Amino acid sequence: MKKMTPSLENYLETIFEFIEKKGEARVTDIATEIGISKPSVNQALIVLSQMGLINYEKYAPLTLTEAGRKKAAEIHNRHHVFEEFLTKVLGVPQEIAQADACKMEHVISEETFLKFAEFIEKNKE
Repeated sequence: MKKMTPSLENYLETIFEFIEKKGEARVTDIATEIGISKPSVNQALIVLSQMGLINYEKYAPLTLTEAGRKKAAEIHNRHHVFEEFLTKVLGVPQEIAQADACKMEHVISEETFLKFAEFIEKNKE
């Protein structure tokens, strides 16, 4: 089985966000959002499908499996915590915080992430 890479995590998170906001996600939406060609998106979706994280049929809306929804929600939450820390604690501009949080969510250990989340929770206004 393939390893979950930062790139695949980004695809999964993007699918999750489209489903949350619009009720569905399509290949075209993902390609536009990430800025990658549809054939490249299709290749990533095949891998995510083989990993049991999404249900993927050509020309049909994408759906998340239960495992996929859980993993995507975790990734999304990590992103949100890092973005909130960067903007509210450090005063980083939103656009920069968004990009940096996207990178951080993939490389920070679970232990360090939990400390960030704990800090944010303790310091809520």
